Amino acid sequence: MRDKIADKLDKWENKVLGLESQDDIDKKEKRIFYGQKPGCIELADWNYIVFGMKDLNKSGDNSMDLSGYYFVDIIRENYIDDETMFGIIEAIEELPGVKLCRGSNPIDYVTKGKTDIVCEMMRLRFTRPMKRVNIHG
Repeated sequence: MRDKIADKLDKWENKVLGLESQDDIDKKEKRIFYGQKPGCIELADWNYIVFGMKDLNKSGDNSMDLSGYYFVDIIRENYIDDETMFGIIEAIEELPGVKLCRGSNPIDYVTKGKTDIVCEMMRLRFTRPMKRVNIHG
């Protein structure tokens, strides 16, 4: 599932940036990260996305029913525009069975380093039903 989320986010970003040729796509700066943005990667601006798996819970009465929970963090200098927020939700919900979680999707603010730039951070939470399989045969 993580690979599918990464692929959806990459395709969404390429569309937003207007990148069509593989050469242009290969040259773009990496701005989508799994788990967290590595400290060794320096970005001139704080406009990036972090995604990952948050939780796995037993759901329903069947011992084989599970729900996987995933997050997509959007980090933007100043604010997150509606087009970005809704575009990412739509892109991720294109994956079979994946839906935005009920309830709130928290928003937080930080000041970028030693500047006066405020960054808005939003965590979108998604869920997907999963079936346990017998991996031992």
